[in-house]
Amino acid sequence: MKVVNIVERADIDQGATIINRMLKPRIMYDKTIVSHGTVELAASSKAKN
Repeated sequence: MKVVNIVERADIDQGATIINRMLKPRIMYDKTIVSHGTVELAASSKAKN
């Protein structure tokens, strides 16, 4: 997967990242990746202590 954007969110646990949005899915054919997917991640905006 290729990450095209990272968005900070306050409702996510500290240090966690999740897939926020799938922009383009990964395409596989005969167990071979034909096209890589692109995603937007959401990361915690809380500061680590």
